[in-house]
Amino acid sequence: MAASDPGIRSTETLETLLRRGTRIAVVACYVAALVVAVLLIRPAFRDVAVPAVAPKPDAPRTDVVLKGESVASFAARHGLDLGELLALNPSVNSLSLPAGTRLRVS
Repeated sequence: MAASDPGIRSTETLETLLRRGTRIAVVACYVAALVVAVLLIRPAFRDVAVPAVAPKPDAPRTDVVLKGESVASFAARHGLDLGELLALNPSVNSLSLPAGTRLRVS
């Protein structure tokens, strides 16, 4: 009967395999560390300028209701729906709106 050959004949071959495996593991760790470092540093080199302070929002624009003008014509003059105008000015009584009343338009 023929003896089966397990493939490892001496301890020198086992030591050689361990050295190769260790070298491969070390190279893999270095590559992983390099990839992590690049991913962490990359955002610092973007060309996008980030403002130090957020810009202040614009103050709401207002306008005055003219004599003889209805709420609907005021809204149309500013390119708004009547519902949009009333949503911007919830405290306004749309049925009795005297001339000179300031309304928010944006």
